[in-house]
Amino acid sequence: MANLGECVNRILEPLFLTGEYTAGAKTAIKTATDFYKRKLFWFNEEMGTGVTISGTERYAFPADFGDLLTLNITINNNNYPLRRRTSQEMDNLYVSAAQYSGYPQDFSIEKNAIRLGPIPNGAYTLKIYYRKEPATATADSQTNIFLTNAEPLIRWKAAADIAFNYRRDTEAAQGFLLQADMELKNHQSESLQKQMKGSGRRR
Repeated sequence: MANLGECVNRILEPLFLTGEYTAGAKTAIKTATDFYKRKLFWFNEEMGTGVTISGTERYAFPADFGDLLTLNITINNNNYPLRRRTSQEMDNLYVSAAQYSGYPQDFSIEKNAIRLGPIPNGAYTLKIYYRKEPATATADSQTNIFLTNAEPLIRWKAAADIAFNYRRDTEAAQGFLLQADMELKNHQSESLQKQMKGSGRRR
């Protein structure tokens, strides 16, 4: 667990680099975070809920939305997965909003929003399971879900970047990448164990 400034210091000190490399280290941290953010870990899977409104077709994603995993709807206390469709399929299936309203069965993603079909005819609970997008830390005191839960993973990956691009130390860079790979395997194993124990987000 660390903030951005602490992670920068942990990268530069073993390489005997000074503060003039701070900007480069911050860029490397951002690059490392972007590299790993699309992988699923226990800490970047999330479940959000919302309630449909009769006659309303489109619904906004959560503010920290990254990628969709699954979308479910609760109707009469029963939970159903919604089928993902293309925009063209939705247009073909649900030509008239007035004609095609009822229990939602399908959805598409359009203009950064969820489009439901049929258009809801009442209030139903939506459950969206998604990958969280990590916040971009820019100030030394800021952090995000990766610096909080997987700082060594990000640090080793960023350190390899700095060692190779600023020190031209291929051997050190390779060693740091090996450390990053070990951290990745540890996090993947931990995430799998949590999922098997039922503490994961998806159901």
